[in-house]
Formats: sequence, structure tokens, C-alpha cells
Amino acid sequence: MKLLPLCGSSLVILSLTACSISSPVIVNIQNGNESQLNCMQLSNEIEAAKRYKEAAREEDRFMLKHVNPFTTFFSIYNMNKAESNAQKRIDYLQGFYRQKQCDHIRYTPPASSYNPRMDETF
Repeated sequence: MKLLPLCGSSLVILSLTACSISSPVIVNIQNGNESQLNCMQLSNEIEAAKRYKEAAREEDRFMLKHVNPFTTFFSIYNMNKAESNAQKRIDYLQGFYRQKQCDHIRYTPPASSYNPRMDETF
């Protein structure tokens, strides 16, 4: 009977630990419609991928959750995966950008308070 309170507290600690793992948005490298995008749309997609990459880097700061080795491992894995996929998507989209010879377009999207964690996910 004394084992039950120990199990209950272990479950609470495990639940809190699992909730504290960083979970940045991990974008898909390919969505399937990139070849149909025009130069401006490709530029917008590249900028969005750059914002996702930056958001993943922002997750990479020390927090109290990194004291626990379990959460540290999974947080670092998630952050690296998110940043890596964002960079691969940037490279993939830039390939289409060059293929369509969009280099003559110097489109810069307007600065905004875009937060990829609140917006759509890929």
C-alpha cells in the first residue's frame, strides 16, 4: 500500500518533465507544390522558413528544464531537428528560386511581428 503514493508522485514528476520539453515547429522540407509557386511566393516561403529556423534557435537558450538530463536530451534533439529541417527547406526552396531564375527579383517581405508558433504549421 505504501507503494501507491510513491507511484503517484513519480507519475506527477514524469508528467511535469514531459511537459517541459522544448517543442519548436518542425517544418516539412517538401510540401509538394513548390514547383508551381511563382518567384514572389517562393521568396515568401524562404522567408517563412528562415523565421522558423530563427524560432528554433530562440528555443536553444538555457532554461530550468535543462537541469534534468532527460528533458535536456529531448529538447536539444527537437531544437536541432527543427533548425535542420528549416535549413533544408530553405536550401530546397532556393533551388526552385534559382531554377526559375528569380534572382532578378529583390522582394523583401514587410517586417511584421510574425510568430511561427502561433501561425500555421507545415
